Amino acid sequence: RRRPRRCALRRRALSLARARARGSRAPGFPVTPFLSPSPRQPKVSEHEVIERYKQMRRECQQLATKVSELELESNEHQLVIDTLTPIEPERRAFHLVNGVLIQKSAGVVLPEVASRKASIEALIEQLKGFLATKEKDSKEWKEKYNIRTQQEHEAMQKAREAEAKKAGRAAGDGASPSGLLA
Repeated sequence: RRRPRRCALRRRALSLARARARGSRAPGFPVTPFLSPSPRQPKVSEHEVIERYKQMRRECQQLATKVSELELESNEHQLVIDTLTPIEPERRAFHLVNGVLIQKSAGVVLPEVASRKASIEALIEQLKGFLATKEKDSKEWKEKYNIRTQQEHEAMQKAREAEAKKAGRAAGDGASPSGLLA
């Protein structure tokens, strides 16, 4: 009696495997909601939306800071290149590497500084691309969830107050000095 039961289990396992291979569900098994694909995205709380936007803005700020630091470093490298270019290649030059001052000839230092400047500029361009992507994503997130910053909110209030003042004066209905209608 045990043997037929094993065969039945094997047949059941094989039918399940075949059904999975075909991409269909096995007969007799209900479709569970957590396994079926859902076209809707999960609900995100207001707090999570705002925190995600703040995180995106922080990342943009960090990238912008890094880009400006690298641009300053690139400008310093350009000053060194401009200084070393008119000098004879055999003249002594000192090069600071990882906090250690190294004496080399100007002909050796100049190509090293030029290649380092080129790599810094390539990194700057790459970071600018990342920054543009992050800003675009941040802007899309802001528009998707209709997020307003404090400055935007205050500007909108001032614009409404200005419109109310204009409307009150034009209509002559006695607007108060603060611009709010009585």
